[in-house]
Amino acid sequence: MPRWSEVAQALYGAWRLACLDPRGMAYFAQDDRAALRSFFAALLILPIYLFILLGRLTQEEMAQGLAFRILLVELIGYIASWAAFPLAMLWITRLLRREALWAEFVTVYNWAQLLEVGFALATLTLVEFGIVPRLGIDWFVRAITALYEWFIAKTVLRIAGTPAAMIVLIALVINESFPRITAALH
Repeated sequence: MPRWSEVAQALYGAWRLACLDPRGMAYFAQDDRAALRSFFAALLILPIYLFILLGRLTQEEMAQGLAFRILLVELIGYIASWAAFPLAMLWITRLLRREALWAEFVTVYNWAQLLEVGFALATLTLVEFGIVPRLGIDWFVRAITALYEWFIAKTVLRIAGTPAAMIVLIALVINESFPRITAALH
């Protein structure tokens, strides 16, 4: 488990990268243990994920006693989704001859998820209060997130824009697959 000072420092680094400042990299620990500790971000996001999930349960699902099963399937899917992309990146970084940068990439990517979730929640809140129109907001959030992840891939792995875009596409496919898989298992 990381110290809170490491979490704060990583979040500041993630923020700097969100501002398209490559100097944000200086705020991340860059070793295998840091990559492992970065999965703490999944624990920080989990309550938000569960809150949203519970809000989506229907009265019928609750009445039929399906809530526990749905939550269990979703929790397993959540854990698997946090492992899937880093595992895919192990292969991709080998392919790109950037294997030495895998741990650093995983570290930055995982901590960046906190900012992405925060951005999505803030945007959703603005929509719910009628400050921002709902039309197209999902695409806007995805576009900003894709740009952010592209910059992270390009910066951390020191690669050109096209391979970085392919990494973003792979992340999107993986991250969009798990909710569909878990929904099919309900």
